[in-house]
Amino acid sequence: MSDFHRTGEVSTSFCEGLWDVIRGEAINKNFPEAFVLGLFAGLARRLSSTTNIAGLADDLGLSREALAGRMDTLRRSFVIWPCYAASSQLTPDLNRQAKMYFSDPLLSRLAHLIAPGHPDPDITVRSENGIALALARNAEQIRPGSFRSEGSVMYFKPKRAEIDFVGIEPDTGVGFMPIESKYISGSWRREALTISNSIGQGVLATRDILSVDDDDPVWAVPACFLAYCVAPPGPATGSGS
Repeated sequence: MSDFHRTGEVSTSFCEGLWDVIRGEAINKNFPEAFVLGLFAGLARRLSSTTNIAGLADDLGLSREALAGRMDTLRRSFVIWPCYAASSQLTPDLNRQAKMYFSDPLLSRLAHLIAPGHPDPDITVRSENGIALALARNAEQIRPGSFRSEGSVMYFKPKRAEIDFVGIEPDTGVGFMPIESKYISGSWRREALTISNSIGQGVLATRDILSVDDDDPVWAVPACFLAYCVAPPGPATGSGS
């Protein structure tokens, strides 16, 4: 944390230490390092999209079943977190592909930081990852154990559109305000049409635009503000996230 405050980046030694923990504890010390790097890089490339397990398995030269086992190990070790599709009743649809987010946005960059030949994920998808985790951590703070459960935070695909985040408030049992992550500056109302035309109202997480007019069905809020309001810094939760 002190490295980031001073320079805006984390130190090489910290990234290498984090990598050693993930490779040794969350995966398997005997698993080839090149494969683990490829898996992280493959997940990072798909960060804002649904994760096609079969396609990723082909890229890595594994069977779908073998990769699913590796992914489950990552999930149970709190390295990745699945965001499932939502039905119209805001229940998880487990028959559809999930999105996979990292349990810390830094992990999405780890393959690049360890082996720079791998591409560095764009800030737009890393911002989306941050919003996902803020929502999941908020649910965990209110109802411990929800980080492990399906459906605390989901994505929604009404017709041809896609809303990044919907879900149920863990303390009230009602749906929270839908959120679409668009890390943009400048004109934003066209981007807001995805929410207003398909759901009616919600929040657009932007780079630096703040517009909260009561007459607007969609508010624009900087992603950093939104993440802080949803899950402000505090004691570690029971999930270990």
